[in-house]
Amino acid sequence: MTRRILFKYDHLDLLNLQEDYRPLLDLEGIRFVLKQLPLPNADGLTLMVDDQIMCCFGYLQLFSGVSEVWLFPSVNMGDYGVTVVREVKGYLEATAEVRGWHRVQTLTRNIRMHRKWMEVLGFVEEGTLKQYYQKEDYILSARYFDWSKA
Repeated sequence: MTRRILFKYDHLDLLNLQEDYRPLLDLEGIRFVLKQLPLPNADGLTLMVDDQIMCCFGYLQLFSGVSEVWLFPSVNMGDYGVTVVREVKGYLEATAEVRGWHRVQTLTRNIRMHRKWMEVLGFVEEGTLKQYYQKEDYILSARYFDWSKA
């Protein structure tokens, strides 16, 4: 059974986080924002299947119509890939419509799996940020919404 619950910072301690994401939680800016959720222009969800957390994800609205999205995956997520994609994509689209976003962006590590994940969610790559964090390249990706056609 799939459940979505409001994200709380403590969920990250319960998340069986993929090892390559652990260093990212040391970023003070991310830590500060996530501890404050929910905020008027930021929120998140924790996705659970049965009693296991699959991932924590959410957004931070940068300014009118534009938001940054984030996701921290569990090692358990692979077993429920289709479910997770469906839930995250649905949340993203519904939230974008309600909030009136025309652009959603994210940074991902320059790893094939991460790039494929963004493609499946409908993001397009816009560029590479060279040596962005810990001398590692990151990919800036964005997804666009045109609500005038809806």
